[in-house]
Amino acid sequence: MTYITGAGIDGTNHTMRIDYDGGQQPVYIGYAPIGTLTSESKWTIKKYIYIDNMMTEMLFAESSNTFDKCWDDRDTYVYV
Repeated sequence: MTYITGAGIDGTNHTMRIDYDGGQQPVYIGYAPIGTLTSESKWTIKKYIYIDNMMTEMLFAESSNTFDKCWDDRDTYVYV
């Protein structure tokens, strides 16, 4: 399930989306300028890796934290 909340990155206003694993752990977290559609390539997306319910890694889509990814495609990117 995906949840939407307001968020700020470094004092700027952004939208934040969180995609959970079906429980309490976020798998994907994305940020984009407020008003950005999930289908627009204006997102930066992180993926969290867990081992034994402990977050062990935080990886960026296509190894980049630039705002040029599409939230709707988050599960198709390579995370490095």
